[in-house]
Formats: sequence, structure tokens, C-alpha cells
Amino acid sequence: MTDGGQIYPEYQIKEQMAAFKTTNWFKDEIGYSSKSKFIIDGKEYKLDKNGYLNLPDGVDCVMENIKIIK
Repeated sequence: MTDGGQIYPEYQIKEQMAAFKTTNWFKDEIGYSSKSKFIIDGKEYKLDKNGYLNLPDGVDCVMENIKIIK
């Protein structure tokens, strides 16, 4: 459940997490860098040296709970 009360099915959360983990964010058109920050449920994550977001298992990736700072 998101902070706003929306409920997501488990498969959707898993698919979004997989997408966040397998995307090379350095190659994204928006222009992410090693200084970019991904704040998920209040915890900050950064891209590794290859441009990937190595999220630990159990992190729920739903767009309503993610803040991205380029």
C-alpha cells in the first residue's frame, strides 16, 4: 500500500522492481549520473559505477513512493 492508500498487486511491484534494477540509468534519455539519487520509502539509493540501481530484495518500487533526483 502506498502512502496515499493505493494498493498494488504483488506482481506489479515485482515487475517495477525488476525494471528499476535492470535499467541502465546512464543510458536513459533524461540524463542520470553517478550523483543521481533514488529515494524509495524514505531510504536513499544511488547508481553503481555501471549505471544500475542495486536494490536489495524487499524494496517495494511503486512510483508513488519513489522520488528521483537527477
